[in-house]
Amino acid sequence: DSRELSTGHDTANFVWKCSFCKRESSAKFDQLPDKSSLKPYQLAQDRGQDFAPIVALDCRGLEFVGFDLRGTWKCVGAESGTAFPEVEFDDGEWIDYDEKTKEDVGISAIQTKWQRM
Repeated sequence: DSRELSTGHDTANFVWKCSFCKRESSAKFDQLPDKSSLKPYQLAQDRGQDFAPIVALDCRGLEFVGFDLRGTWKCVGAESGTAFPEVEFDDGEWIDYDEKTKEDVGISAIQTKWQRM
């Protein structure tokens, strides 16, 4: 969803107005500078990476400090290609069974960070 800013010159996906100082802040989804860097996160340690970008935001007057993994995510088995379309990270982890490989699969010890681009 997109909301119009009070200036009327632009829109944003998130608009917040401070009830104390009345200052308006906003954030909107943006393109990553290098579109090729937005790829599915797959075995990042093997590529020498600890983190992979999943979103770019243009923030005006605010700064995000945390990321909550609530909601439904999609995962794909690294070796089998098995789709897991409804992944939820309850308690910060996800565990399932891959019928193709006959092995347990999962994601745990998830860490997130915000980085200026």
